[in-house]
Amino acid sequence: MPSVNTDAVAHYSMSLPQGVYTFVASGFSCSPDTNFNVLIGAATTLDFTLLPEPRFLCSPPDAAGYVACENSDLDGPTMDWFEIAPVAGGPGTLAGLPLDNSFVQVNLPLTFKFYDTEFNSLWISSNGLLTFGSGVASAANSVLPNSLLGAAIVPYWDDLNPALGGQICTYYNPAEHAFIIEWYHIPHFGLPATLETFQVWLYDAYTNPAPNGNSQIRIQYLDLTTLNSSTTGIQNYPITNSYGFNGVWSASSQGLSDSRVITYGGSTAPLYGTLDGNVRDSLTNLPIQGALVSRIGSTQHKITDATGFFNLDVVSGSYDIQITHPDYARTLLSGVTVSAGAVMSIQPSLISKPIITGTVRDSQTNILLGQADVQWIEGGLSTVTDDSGRYALIADSGTQTLVFARADYINNEITTGSLEYGNTYVVNAAMLTLPRITGTVRDSTTGQTVPFADVFWLEGGAFTSTDDSGRYEIVTNFGIQSLGFSRFDYIEQIVPTAALQGGQSVQMNVTLVPFPRIVGTIIDSTTHRPLRNVEVHWIEGDAFAYSDQTGFYEMIVAEGSQTLTFTKSNYVFKQIASTPLLRGQRLTQNLSLASLPFVLFLDEHFDQGAGGWSHIGAPNWEDDWHISTERSRSAPSSYKCGDVATGGYSNNNDARLMSPIIADLLPGAMLQFSMQIETRTSNNAPDSAFDGGIIEVSADGGPFEWVEPVQEYNKIFPFEDQPEDPYTGPLPGVPCFGGLITTWTTYDVDLSAYAGQSVQIAFRFCSNDNSTREGWYIDDVTVQTNAPTPFAPLELSIIFNSETNEMEFRWQDTGGPVYELYSSTSPVGPFTTFEGSTLDTFLSIPAPTSPLKFFVVIASNDFSILSREMNIR
Repeated sequence: MPSVNTDAVAHYSMSLPQGVYTFVASGFSCSPDTNFNVLIGAATTLDFTLLPEPRFLCSPPDAAGYVACENSDLDGPTMDWFEIAPVAGGPGTLAGLPLDNSFVQVNLPLTFKFYDTEFNSLWISSNGLLTFGSGVASAANSVLPNSLLGAAIVPYWDDLNPALGGQICTYYNPAEHAFIIEWYHIPHFGLPATLETFQVWLYDAYTNPAPNGNSQIRIQYLDLTTLNSSTTGIQNYPITNSYGFNGVWSASSQGLSDSRVITYGGSTAPLYGTLDGNVRDSLTNLPIQGALVSRIGSTQHKITDATGFFNLDVVSGSYDIQITHPDYARTLLSGVTVSAGAVMSIQPSLISKPIITGTVRDSQTNILLGQADVQWIEGGLSTVTDDSGRYALIADSGTQTLVFARADYINNEITTGSLEYGNTYVVNAAMLTLPRITGTVRDSTTGQTVPFADVFWLEGGAFTSTDDSGRYEIVTNFGIQSLGFSRFDYIEQIVPTAALQGGQSVQMNVTLVPFPRIVGTIIDSTTHRPLRNVEVHWIEGDAFAYSDQTGFYEMIVAEGSQTLTFTKSNYVFKQIASTPLLRGQRLTQNLSLASLPFVLFLDEHFDQGAGGWSHIGAPNWEDDWHISTERSRSAPSSYKCGDVATGGYSNNNDARLMSPIIADLLPGAMLQFSMQIETRTSNNAPDSAFDGGIIEVSADGGPFEWVEPVQEYNKIFPFEDQPEDPYTGPLPGVPCFGGLITTWTTYDVDLSAYAGQSVQIAFRFCSNDNSTREGWYIDDVTVQTNAPTPFAPLELSIIFNSETNEMEFRWQDTGGPVYELYSSTSPVGPFTTFEGSTLDTFLSIPAPTSPLKFFVVIASNDFSILSREMNIR
């Protein structure tokens, strides 16, 4: 069955087929009325009576005759907010309540009659209470009535804290004979963002009496953030007219909300009338949308719609009305009288402010300039020209000053003649470009252009850089300019120009002299392979460089003699002094470094399986370690923690790949390994990885401990996956390898702290419970140290045995693992003839047949000769 709406006189009609129907009538704020089983056979009249819902009626009177009415009740009050808070521009006075749970007594400038008792003072509580017997600081609101309060007005009793902000203030409004108390933007305790703003109006008992003979009371709520934790109502214990408690409202209440008004004491609302009208342009008579129509002395206002219409419901009386619009002169209408129950219509017209329009052009090319700033100095307003160089600016009457500005142009200031309201004026502007200097920067030795050189204007502080082709352009100012040219590997040059004028463009090409530099390639003296990460130190300048994977290095130095040192772990230190170098000179210094003897404890490439290696997962965690042929640094295989194919590793990994035990580690031992890794990282924290790997060491069978490589870890396991979502991996907050490293990269771990102990190395991979990637690859793992240097043998003696025709050599043991005997026919060597070796401190050889021979015993460490003592016979 269709539904219809009543017209302006409550009539309705509908056309229906014959039959039996049930009809329901309903309306806002009313209870529905139903007629059952109505026979429709011809034209029928059916009337309904709708009774108001209790929520839209004023409350029943309490024992003292107080009635609570809301602004949505039938014939209820209307919001009439009058802002008094000083911080919001109001005329009120601070009540002196800056602390939490505080109260203050104030005198009333009128006679306030409450529950048949006259009062000339009251107590204001920071927690949204007004009491008349004594101050109450309690923050624990309760249902009314409450014996603690006695006689009280309770607009919003809750745990409020003005110490966190806001103002509690008072004001006497003589026009309405009302004393106003306002809580403005007062936060709740511990909740600084929950701001409450509400007022209580107390009317004079003799000028604004209520029907019950007491004073009228008006409570207004402008802005509330919390609606379900406060107490509202009035009481004179034990009598009460309760509005609501903690979001539970009385049967006649609709509940607290923004713009809610509650009155007590009968019809407390003043008599209202309506002020309306249409605002138009005085010249065109067209309606003006967006005009602000406001009542002077009040925050009450309306903004005109597309037809220029506005309306204000105001208390009957005489008012000064102000009408403003950004594009029009302010208009003031004084003494506009509004009568109770009547409509006062006005038709104000506004005079437009002067409008300045025009174009902005380049004074030399006459090209229109878009994006030029146009600023009205006196009014502080500005605009920007459009793509066609046009602008429009609304100014004010009188003489105006316009400033035209654009990057790379000289400001142009134009003062107009006297401007009048209602007129449009044309002001065109031409702008002259700032001087600019362009040019190319080249290398003085090669003639090649120099990209990314800094070009800086000394007087103006501006700077730029040359592009890929060595070109630059810089905008300067009038007069003589000084340009500086620099790059880290070139000597800085300062070049002054002749005096520059506006619109001028000057070409300035510059050649830069490079600093002296030393370049070269470093190789292993035995294998002749390039050495990477050799530290090259320029002693005089205290600068450092490092050789790359090809062994190449480059060092920028100063003029004069240079001294370079070359240092790499497990290699012999080397120092070289060059001849004096001049600016622009390039010296090539190639060299080879000899490796120190070393002891190799572990050398594993995982090419023949992994003898002695093992892996294990922590209890209830996954273990994805396995031999893989997907990637390797030295073919054909490596160890991988991840899928056996190209898929991702498992969630919830905590798995160790463990080396064999290395017994009696020597001092200076270094772990070296190569790796690739692909794991999930955090979008919120670029330095964090949800999954990754760490290195651990166990000493003498103890627990595994985290260790850091010399090159440091590149990521860290986070403490949370997302804000307030704890990280589910096993090592939150621990530095690790993670993210994306897809080239084989070598890392070193210093094991010096474990000298003399038996150690085991572990590569530990961890992942959380969400999303995976490729995993972690490990290859070419070594543990080595420089071999110990044995002492030279002492007290060498030679005994000839005539029976055996042998010479027996004896010496004092100095800890050398191997002793070797060499000979020469010259007392100064070289001793290149090998005669024999032994692990003991004696050795016999056949007597030589030559008349004279010289011998030397050498202490060796099995890797290379370290020390010797020569004994000649």
